[in-house]
Amino acid sequence: MWAEHPVAQVRNRTYALHHPLVGELTLHGELVALPDAPSCCGLDLFAAEPGSASEQALRELGNQ
Repeated sequence: MWAEHPVAQVRNRTYALHHPLVGELTLHGELVALPDAPSCCGLDLFAAEPGSASEQALRELGNQ
């Protein structure tokens, strides 16, 4: 059963995370297929809502 991998693949979802320096983050994740790497599950891309507290927190982390 594991080899057949009969599960639905979620392409996007919202993540609620806690970072020790900036606190709570709400990030939207999107799973992008990699056509040149079919054995790979894909690439997860994450983004915060523009203008949100999570976006500001990510900017703060980027400046450290």
